Amino acid sequence: MFADDLLLFARGDLVSLQLLFKAFNEFSKASGLEANMEKTEIYFSGVPLWEQDAIMASLGISKGSLPFRYLGVPLSSSKLTISQWKPLIDKFHARVSSWVAKKLSYACRIQLVKVILFSLQTYWSQIFMLPKKVVRELERICRTYLWTGDTKTSRKAPIAWDSICRPRVAGGKNVKNFHLWNKAAILKLLWVLAFKPDALWVKWVNAYYIKGKDLFTMALPVSASWILKKIWGSRETVENDSVCKHIFFSGQYSIRKMYQGLLGQFPKCSFSKQVWQKFLQGLHISRAVQNFDQEVQFAIRMSKNTTVVSKLFLAGFAETVYGLWLQRNQRVFAGHIQTAEQISRDVIFRVACSFEFLLLVSGPVGDLVYWCCLYS
Repeated sequence: MFADDLLLFARGDLVSLQLLFKAFNEFSKASGLEANMEKTEIYFSGVPLWEQDAIMASLGISKGSLPFRYLGVPLSSSKLTISQWKPLIDKFHARVSSWVAKKLSYACRIQLVKVILFSLQTYWSQIFMLPKKVVRELERICRTYLWTGDTKTSRKAPIAWDSICRPRVAGGKNVKNFHLWNKAAILKLLWVLAFKPDALWVKWVNAYYIKGKDLFTMALPVSASWILKKIWGSRETVENDSVCKHIFFSGQYSIRKMYQGLLGQFPKCSFSKQVWQKFLQGLHISRAVQNFDQEVQFAIRMSKNTTVVSKLFLAGFAETVYGLWLQRNQRVFAGHIQTAEQISRDVIFRVACSFEFLLLVSGPVGDLVYWCCLYS
């Protein structure tokens, strides 16, 4: 028997299909592999109804309709409806239902969400751009199971899902963000389209749509399929995000690295990172510098403390942002360029002047002020 998912293409006339079946039968006799005619269907495109009837009567094959499942996913010439995403959603429900009776701890449940539930959608995410409504439903299932142990009981989550999806260094649980991972996977299709001309589907797209034009400047024909339009639409991410652009053109595409770039785990500016890292070293705070949004979240958590170090941290954060903004304007309008070391020194000096009464304090605060005195 042949595998279930086998597609044969031919011209839409009876003679062509008879020749195709003749060759297929010769192959079956030689190999011993036979098709199950009860599970075989024929799909037409642009063939008159009278000719369709003649073909089906001659070959004894029933007519199929789109969408149909191929290699586990629905194939359709038009955009999939929400109901056609139901098999994916049902997989999540079925898997969670098998865990409900086990009464697992939070730690076990979050591990299942990170590994098992995430893996259920990876295949679909590497083929289609998941609709936002589907992503929200998948995340709802994960969120409800994490906090309640099933998918039916609902309660207010003590921690926002976006916070759960942050890296551990930013206070999260490192659960993958479905939307961003899907975006990174679709960008790989764009990368293959740009750098893998030998791929069969890329040859087809080049022949019918690109035709030697520049992939990043040409307009996509309106006749293109909805999937191609989604792939084309991802060009904006590469064009507008310097980190993603660097990953995309690095020579070897990695969904993991692109996901990290979209999530913001790579600092957007190494210069800003150097300035801020220098200040943190003065406070004896040992942590990797994250992107700006994650640093803001860390600053918010620090603001809840009343220690001197926390106050110095918040003052330094504000002064660093101001110092970088000031240097940007000086470079653009006056041509005056400072090094990261010089800006760090200015930030430390301004913060220390604000806390000059701490000159006699020992420990990290005293070290910071002493460092400022050395610089000045």
